[in-house]
Amino acid sequence: PFAQAPASVPPERKDGGAGMAFVMGSSSGSPGGGTLMLQLVNHLRRQGFFVAVALTRPFGFEGNRKMEQADALVEAMEEVSNLV
Repeated sequence: PFAQAPASVPPERKDGGAGMAFVMGSSSGSPGGGTLMLQLVNHLRRQGFFVAVALTRPFGFEGNRKMEQADALVEAMEEVSNLV
């Protein structure tokens, strides 16, 4: 359910430096939020950053639909980020 670019080996950064980025967000947040986070992580990886992602999960009382959406986002993040 999430649009994503294919994962690839990131090119060298132009400035020669090593970078690390932490992306934190909700796995069951606002509409379009998951896609936006995936785009951000893809952009950071293309720039050569090591990307660590931390996602919160929905509460059990929020229902199975939100839990399934959260699981799908976690799986997509595992494909494009360095660490989830």
